[in-house]
Amino acid sequence: MKWHIGLFLTILVSWLLLTSFTYQEFMTGVIVSIIITTVGAYVYRERGFNPGYFLIYIPCYLYWEIVSHLDVIYRILTGRIKPGIVSVPNRLETNFGTAALANSITMTPGTLTLEATKRRLFIHWLFVKPRKERISGRFERILRKVWG
Repeated sequence: MKWHIGLFLTILVSWLLLTSFTYQEFMTGVIVSIIITTVGAYVYRERGFNPGYFLIYIPCYLYWEIVSHLDVIYRILTGRIKPGIVSVPNRLETNFGTAALANSITMTPGTLTLEATKRRLFIHWLFVKPRKERISGRFERILRKVWG
Protein backbone atom coordinates (compact mmCIF):
# COMPACT_ATOMS: atom_id res chain seq x y z
CA MET A 1 0.00 0.00 0.00
CA LYS A 2 2.87 2.37 0.80
CA TRP A 3 4.28 1.78 -2.67
CA HIS A 4 0.92 2.60 -4.29
CA ILE A 5 0.72 5.89 -2.41
CA GLY A 6 4.24 6.76 -3.58
CA LEU A 7 3.31 6.01 -7.20
CA PHE A 8 0.07 8.00 -6.88
CA LEU A 9 1.92 11.03 -5.47
CA THR A 10 4.63 10.79 -8.14
CA ILE A 11 2.05 10.83 -10.93
CA LEU A 12 0.03 13.61 -9.29
CA VAL A 13 3.08 15.84 -8.72
CA SER A 14 4.20 15.24 -12.31
CA TRP A 15 0.70 16.14 -13.53
CA LEU A 16 0.63 19.34 -11.51
CA LEU A 17 4.08 20.38 -12.70
CA LEU A 18 2.97 19.99 -16.31
CA THR A 19 -0.38 21.77 -15.93
CA SER A 20 -1.74 24.79 -14.10
CA PHE A 21 -2.63 24.82 -10.42
CA THR A 22 -6.38 25.23 -10.75
CA TYR A 23 -8.99 23.21 -8.88
CA GLN A 24 -10.13 21.52 -12.10
CA GLU A 25 -6.58 20.52 -13.04
CA PHE A 26 -5.96 19.21 -9.53
CA MET A 27 -9.11 17.07 -9.58
CA THR A 28 -8.33 15.81 -13.07
CA GLY A 29 -4.82 14.97 -11.88
CA VAL A 30 -6.22 13.04 -8.91
CA ILE A 31 -8.52 11.02 -11.18
CA VAL A 32 -5.80 10.34 -13.74
CA SER A 33 -3.35 9.40 -10.97
CA ILE A 34 -5.82 6.94 -9.46
CA ILE A 35 -6.43 5.31 -12.84
CA ILE A 36 -2.75 5.04 -13.72
CA THR A 37 -1.85 3.79 -10.24
CA THR A 38 -4.57 1.15 -10.36
CA VAL A 39 -3.80 -0.06 -13.86
CA GLY A 40 -0.04 0.43 -13.87
CA ALA A 41 0.92 -0.56 -10.33
CA TYR A 42 1.51 -4.18 -11.22
CA VAL A 43 3.64 -3.34 -14.25
CA TYR A 44 5.77 -0.80 -12.40
CA ARG A 45 6.11 -2.98 -9.33
CA GLU A 46 7.25 -5.94 -11.42
CA ARG A 47 9.86 -3.80 -13.19
CA GLY A 48 11.32 -2.53 -9.91
CA PHE A 49 10.22 1.10 -10.28
CA ASN A 50 10.84 3.27 -7.20
CA PRO A 51 8.64 6.40 -7.30
CA GLY A 52 10.48 8.10 -4.42
CA TYR A 53 13.79 8.17 -6.27
CA PHE A 54 11.96 9.24 -9.43
CA LEU A 55 10.86 12.39 -7.59
CA ILE A 56 14.53 13.00 -6.75
CA TYR A 57 15.54 12.35 -10.37
CA ILE A 58 13.27 15.06 -11.82
CA PRO A 59 15.12 18.08 -10.31
CA CYS A 60 18.49 16.46 -11.02
CA TYR A 61 17.52 15.99 -14.66
CA LEU A 62 16.24 19.57 -14.89
CA TYR A 63 19.53 20.86 -13.44
CA TRP A 64 21.60 19.01 -16.05
CA GLU A 65 19.19 20.15 -18.76
CA ILE A 66 19.89 23.80 -17.88
CA VAL A 67 23.65 23.20 -17.62
CA SER A 68 23.62 21.53 -21.04
CA HIS A 69 21.67 24.39 -22.59
CA LEU A 70 24.20 26.89 -21.27
CA ASP A 71 27.10 24.75 -22.52
CA VAL A 72 25.61 24.49 -26.02
CA ILE A 73 25.00 28.25 -26.11
CA TYR A 74 28.64 28.81 -25.08
CA ARG A 75 29.86 26.37 -27.78
CA ILE A 76 27.79 28.07 -30.47
CA LEU A 77 28.92 31.58 -29.55
CA THR A 78 32.62 30.69 -29.26
CA GLY A 79 32.78 28.08 -32.02
CA ARG A 80 34.53 25.61 -29.71
CA ILE A 81 32.98 22.43 -31.02
CA LYS A 82 34.70 19.05 -31.10
CA PRO A 83 31.99 16.57 -32.15
CA GLY A 84 32.41 12.84 -31.96
CA ILE A 85 30.79 9.52 -31.20
CA VAL A 86 31.70 7.97 -27.88
CA SER A 87 30.98 4.60 -26.34
CA VAL A 88 30.14 4.60 -22.65
CA PRO A 89 29.34 1.66 -20.38
CA ASN A 90 25.75 0.99 -19.34
CA ARG A 91 25.53 -0.45 -15.83
CA LEU A 92 21.73 -0.49 -15.61
CA GLU A 93 20.16 -3.94 -15.38
CA THR A 94 16.64 -3.34 -16.72
CA ASN A 95 15.44 -2.38 -20.17
CA PHE A 96 13.34 0.38 -18.62
CA GLY A 97 16.42 1.81 -16.92
CA THR A 98 18.44 1.66 -20.14
CA ALA A 99 15.65 3.36 -22.08
CA ALA A 100 15.34 6.08 -19.42
CA LEU A 101 19.11 6.66 -19.51
CA ALA A 102 19.23 6.81 -23.32
CA ASN A 103 16.28 9.20 -23.42
CA SER A 104 17.71 11.41 -20.68
CA ILE A 105 20.97 11.74 -22.60
CA THR A 106 19.18 12.41 -25.88
CA MET A 107 16.88 15.06 -24.39
CA THR A 108 19.78 17.11 -23.04
CA PRO A 109 21.18 19.48 -25.68
CA GLY A 110 24.47 18.60 -27.33
CA THR A 111 24.03 14.84 -27.07
CA LEU A 112 22.20 12.16 -28.99
CA THR A 113 22.04 8.47 -28.14
CA LEU A 114 22.61 6.57 -31.37
CA GLU A 115 22.40 3.04 -29.97
CA ALA A 116 21.65 1.57 -26.56
CA THR A 117 22.61 -2.01 -25.81
CA LYS A 118 22.55 -4.00 -22.59
CA ARG A 119 26.17 -3.02 -21.76
CA ARG A 120 27.04 0.04 -23.92
CA LEU A 121 25.62 3.32 -25.14
CA PHE A 122 26.87 4.97 -28.31
CA ILE A 123 26.41 8.73 -28.07
CA HIS A 124 27.05 11.58 -30.48
CA TRP A 125 28.46 14.41 -28.41
CA LEU A 126 28.90 18.05 -29.46
CA PHE A 127 32.10 18.49 -27.47
CA VAL A 128 33.92 15.28 -26.59
CA LYS A 129 35.78 15.46 -23.28
CA PRO A 130 38.38 13.01 -21.95
CA ARG A 131 36.21 11.61 -19.14
CA LYS A 132 33.38 10.42 -21.37
CA GLU A 133 31.73 8.30 -18.64
CA ARG A 134 30.51 11.50 -16.99
CA ILE A 135 27.94 11.95 -19.73
CA SER A 136 25.96 8.92 -18.56
CA GLY A 137 27.15 8.80 -14.95
CA ARG A 138 25.23 11.87 -13.87
CA PHE A 139 21.94 10.16 -14.78
CA GLU A 140 22.94 6.56 -14.18
CA ARG A 141 23.50 6.86 -10.42
CA ILE A 142 19.94 7.93 -9.75
CA LEU A 143 18.30 5.81 -12.45
CA ARG A 144 19.88 2.72 -10.91
CA LYS A 145 17.82 3.49 -7.80
CA VAL A 146 14.69 4.45 -9.76
CA TRP A 147 14.57 1.20 -11.75
CA GLY A 148 16.01 -1.17 -9.14
